[in-house]
Amino acid sequence: MNDVVPVAKAILYTTINDERVFLLTKETHGIYYLPGGGQNPEDKDLVATLKRELSEELSLESG
Repeated sequence: MNDVVPVAKAILYTTINDERVFLLTKETHGIYYLPGGGQNPEDKDLVATLKRELSEELSLESG
């Protein structure tokens, strides 16, 4: 059975010396990807999913 799991991803960037710099994460296999991930049953919505994932993957805390 293939269950579909909703996913939340973030495109995070800043400007350094007038150039946009995008934040990607890198897996142990050398693959780069946008931070984020799958929704857990305890996540209220996809915003909660994204906040949790950014906290887990990047140690970012939202206000």
